[in-house]
Amino acid sequence: MNLPTVSIVTPCYNAARFIRETIESVRGQPYPHLEHIVIDGGSTDGTLDILKAYPHLRWVSAPDRGQSHALNKGFAMARGELIGWLNADDTYAPGAVSTAVDYLLQHPEAGMVCSDMWIVGENGKPLRLARGKPFDLVELLTENYVRQATVFIRRQLLNEVGGVNESLHYCMDRALWLRVGVHHQVAYLPGVVSANFRFYWGSKTSLYTPGFVAEWLGVLTDALDNPLYQPIPRAEVLKAIEKYQVRHQVALMRQAARQKDPRSTWRACAALLSRHWRYLLRYPYLKTRALLAAKR
Repeated sequence: MNLPTVSIVTPCYNAARFIRETIESVRGQPYPHLEHIVIDGGSTDGTLDILKAYPHLRWVSAPDRGQSHALNKGFAMARGELIGWLNADDTYAPGAVSTAVDYLLQHPEAGMVCSDMWIVGENGKPLRLARGKPFDLVELLTENYVRQATVFIRRQLLNEVGGVNESLHYCMDRALWLRVGVHHQVAYLPGVVSANFRFYWGSKTSLYTPGFVAEWLGVLTDALDNPLYQPIPRAEVLKAIEKYQVRHQVALMRQAARQKDPRSTWRACAALLSRHWRYLLRYPYLKTRALLAAKR
């Protein structure tokens, strides 16, 4: 059987602490047609010395405009029919590539496949199992349940949707799943653990600031009038927008409280209560959580 080539794209910047584990997890996959592309943003911490030690890698190092730009550079270099995206502090579980390829070969109607992953600490020890779920566009509006490190997507489809949106810095993955899922089938493999996602202080994901929420709110606002998202009921998009407006105010409150800025804390609290009191009446526990956050 002619197996497709799989290209794994890894964006990185000053990733010397973890990237060796990432590379080894790809190199250790028992799959015959595999290429690993690393797009480095100009690291100065020893990352390049590690990359040079692996002659099988295809890699470049140059300043870029951020992770989204690096990803699209890698996607453009890829030769494979299937694409995986593995960040420089994450790793694949044994057999992850073969499992995804087997499914996509048997299900040509699926454009993308995802599964479950372990969230691990800085030392690589498991913290909790992050399960995905069957793909649902409406649910994706309010919850990012697609585990990015487990995703494998057909290159033709990735080219069709234009890669990731380079104006996004936090939710470029979720925006991509939304664009893919509007017109293509996304498959979920329950019970399959394909990756280990590293969560630690200083990692991009650990810095869940109002910027994360605001960025997704912008995607939702665009979806209201963008013909691409016409299959999604407008009422559901409006509901998701309101939910993220509330989340944004709560995030602002928490940030101000952590910074011990009482004026900004109460300003965000007042905005939440005045603009979204009807929403809070429907979900009174949110009001309680918001007020508790403001008092911290």
